[in-house]
Amino acid sequence: MQAIQKLILIAGLAVCISGQTKKLNNDDVLKMEKAGLDESTIVKAIESTPGEYDTSADGLIALKSGGASGAVLAAILSHGKQPAGSGSSAKSADGYPQELGVYFLKGGAYVPIEPEIMNARTTNALATAYSMGAKAMKINGSVSGQHSKTSLGSDVRVFFFDIAEGVAPAEFTLLRFDEKGDRREIELGKARFSTKTGVPEDRTIHFEPEKIDKGRYKITVGNLKTGEYAFLPPGAEVSRNSTSVGKVYTFQVTE
Repeated sequence: MQAIQKLILIAGLAVCISGQTKKLNNDDVLKMEKAGLDESTIVKAIESTPGEYDTSADGLIALKSGGASGAVLAAILSHGKQPAGSGSSAKSADGYPQELGVYFLKGGAYVPIEPEIMNARTTNALATAYSMGAKAMKINGSVSGQHSKTSLGSDVRVFFFDIAEGVAPAEFTLLRFDEKGDRREIELGKARFSTKTGVPEDRTIHFEPEKIDKGRYKITVGNLKTGEYAFLPPGAEVSRNSTSVGKVYTFQVTE
């Protein structure tokens, strides 16, 4: 009789899942545990049914506290996570990342762009001093290494910003580097004694932001040529005396 009840419960669960877009999740596993289904049955359900699980430390602890065995947890970790090396971040219920950062869309998933540190250096400083400011010094931003570790195909058009409240996507600058062998470099501006200019307009790339909700934006760019790029966030102050501009979100576009 108990076996029949288990079969009825599994059949009902299958019908429920197939009839709607909802995937198997942590709560469903706990329901099966509470109903008394044996370990092998729950593992088989996890392996054979699409799932979207909370595999954070808190999520796994809650499952363990609810009676999930090691085999059940292993099945969830194996079938409920993104493939190893995908780099995909934790997602909210609407499918967008839920951690602050800059992402690109690849294969239907948002993948984080890892930040790097940009250092600043000046040229023509002596010429500026001798000319009493008539000739401007140039401020260059430089990132170590010839290429970014984040590689995108030329078909990538969509990015995603999850940024702090009060920051607007228009405060970011998408710029293209020159490749200098051991580094990537761009002119960030020119400065005299009391004035300075910003990144040359022809070195910036236009993008269109679309607000998803508070602090979250879908970013669409046009065709990006092969090369090295970065999103320069607000707060990266540049001055004659600076040695570090701050973090930038770098990526390279390949064929």
